[in-house]
Amino acid sequence: MLKKDIEKTFKLIMEQHHWSLCRLCYLPKAYVRDIPISPYFVPNIQRTGTSYFFGGYLGMLHQQFEHDWLSEHPIPRTPRGMANWPCLTLHIANIAALETVGYLHPNNTEEGIREFSEVLISLIESMPHDLLSLGKAVRDNTLIGLPLNTFATLREGIDGGEKFRMFCEYVK
Repeated sequence: MLKKDIEKTFKLIMEQHHWSLCRLCYLPKAYVRDIPISPYFVPNIQRTGTSYFFGGYLGMLHQQFEHDWLSEHPIPRTPRGMANWPCLTLHIANIAALETVGYLHPNNTEEGIREFSEVLISLIESMPHDLLSLGKAVRDNTLIGLPLNTFATLREGIDGGEKFRMFCEYVK
């Protein structure tokens, strides 16, 4: 199975569960719901030898916070153009439930895609989808059972973690 076939199969599964691949608030393209507060997944399917594996980032999007942030802070330029950087994001290699199902065996790729998708969807469905539950996660300092600061994008030398701190104050 080719990478484009894996991406197509994964996209179909995600869309069946109402997760669309789109770009919101100048953030990287991600599977997200276009609602005020939504978890997101930025996929990065990589090849190693004859196999593929899922990499990527899992995080939270609060659209109003991002709009307010962007109104006061210029959108950073990247080699690919303008891009906003998420303040709550974590590479899935740091999430045990996703790390263990991310490898796609060459003899069973479709089953691997389904298994990864099921675990991912279960995880993102358990994440906050409204201000009340997001505020509680921030006050409890935990998201999917991990300390909130493990999701902090601290970007030292760029904003020194200011965006993460402002986000936490914004949703408390």
